[in-house]
Amino acid sequence: MIALRAAKAATVAAVALFASLVAFGNLTDYNTNFVFVEHVLSMDTIFPFSTIKYRAITSPTLHEAAYAIIIAAEVLIAVLCWIGAVMLLLR
Repeated sequence: MIALRAAKAATVAAVALFASLVAFGNLTDYNTNFVFVEHVLSMDTIFPFSTIKYRAITSPTLHEAAYAIIIAAEVLIAVLCWIGAVMLLLR
């Protein structure tokens, strides 16, 4: 039973570490990753004759907001997983 709880805690801690590293990377190398998010939202690399182009988000303000939400979600996931891992280890 103790081994199972330790495995669960280790798994949650691994997810927390991964989310922490992803959030750290997005914060420290903001521009590189922002360009990727900008291209995805603006859909500028799809075929010119595509009929789904109407879904593209071309506003720079919305690009910044979307990237901020992504980073905030990553940080939130990391913090909650670290809390969960600690709580699993303490019980």
